[in-house]
Amino acid sequence: HSFPTRRSSDLQLDVFNMSLSVFPSMLQALYALSEPGDGVIVFTPIYHNFFTIIEASDRKQVRISLHKDGSINYDAFEQAAKNEKNKILIFCNPHNPLGKIWLEEDLKRIAKICEENKLIILSDEIHGDILLFGSIQNSFLKIEQAYNRLIVFTSGSKTFNLGGMKISNLLIPNAELRKIMFHHLQKQGTSWRSEERRVGKECRS
Repeated sequence: HSFPTRRSSDLQLDVFNMSLSVFPSMLQALYALSEPGDGVIVFTPIYHNFFTIIEASDRKQVRISLHKDGSINYDAFEQAAKNEKNKILIFCNPHNPLGKIWLEEDLKRIAKICEENKLIILSDEIHGDILLFGSIQNSFLKIEQAYNRLIVFTSGSKTFNLGGMKISNLLIPNAELRKIMFHHLQKQGTSWRSEERRVGKECRS
């Protein structure tokens, strides 16, 4: 029930796809949406496993250091985004390890830069339910201008301590991007699309 209220006002069932846990799924997104040698932008400091999947996929790390107050260096980000070899932004929301809650203004500005420069946004929002002091996460799913180039990764592993299930949700608003990811994950045998779950339920009823 939290998705419609906190992450987006209107999410259709076909936006949801299930796969393996977040990092294996994000690794597959790198394979599906970029080529070896392509650049993947990250805002550092950041959780070390992001570097692991970039290296494992034979992509290039493009590190943009956050300012000391945790804000984004937009000058450096825009310069990196304009480089045609850089294809993907991996975004951590809320930020790990800083615990920063991003403002909607940040997400809109990032979305605009990515749209103008044809960057795909892979937004890891696995910690979106773990917030202190009444904070509210601003999910990228609230930013419709990002929808053409967005995949949001979530999981119950942090919220409900279900890490052993090794399952994540991929929320992909754009139909073409969703098709690319579903077919790639299907080849790996690691995708369970919302339509398949719905049909299965109907067949059993």
